[in-house]
Parts: sequence; C-alpha cells; structure tokens
Amino acid sequence: MPKSSKSILPIGFDAYEVHGVKKYEESGSKFCEQVSDNEADFWSLYGHIPGQGLSCIGDFRTREYAEEIYARITGHSYTNGSDALPIPACPFGKIV
Repeated sequence: MPKSSKSILPIGFDAYEVHGVKKYEESGSKFCEQVSDNEADFWSLYGHIPGQGLSCIGDFRTREYAEEIYARITGHSYTNGSDALPIPACPFGKIV
C-alpha cells in the first residue's frame, strides 16, 4: 500500500460575522460598503481567519439565509455580534 502524504489544512475560522452590504457605482467604478440592515442590498457571511482578517464565505439575498448557512456550518444559531473587523472589498460574485 503506497504511503500517503499528510495534507496540510488551512487555518480555520475562529469567528463569523453577518453584515448588510450595499452596492454603489460612481464614475464607472463599482464598490460595496457595510450598511445597516434597512439599507442593505444583500447580506454577506464572513469567516475570521486568525492573524489575517475576514474572508467572505458568501453573499445572500436575505439575512435569514446568511444566518441559516452559518448555522449549517457551525451547528449553532447565529447571535448578532461583531468584532468590528474591517470588511473586505465586495467581488460582485453570485448572490444566492
């Protein structure tokens, strides 16, 4: 039986955040900013990587769907709380 090399896994997330996000377009440039839920075009679920910051896991049409995905990943209900970490630029990917 051949020897298998041990896979090195990436650093796991140590926290998660859900934020409302609004799309903007000015002078041909598109960008996103974190906004309150009542202004949001969509909601993003972020995972925090220790020593590296936030990584966007996905963009969702509703906060409830973002929180459902969080619960599926972690096995816990989402409780509203933030580490006030910087939000990365929006890639305008597919919003589910």
